[in-house]
Amino acid sequence: MIENKRYAVLKSILVKKGLSQGEIADGIGMDRSTFNIKINRHAGRDFTLQEALRISNLIDTPIDDFF
Repeated sequence: MIENKRYAVLKSILVKKGLSQGEIADGIGMDRSTFNIKINRHAGRDFTLQEALRISNLIDTPIDDFF
């Protein structure tokens, strides 16, 4: 059950910053549906370290805060 909540912090950061998943996906060059699959850990899919670093840079938040 904890695995399903892995990116709950990232989701809350996006909400606080007023950013949509689509905006982040576009900003890191990822398909929106792929981003949604990864942030919701569908079928065990996860962000790569490089993707997480791009998200971190885009939202100006240290990677340790959400990864």
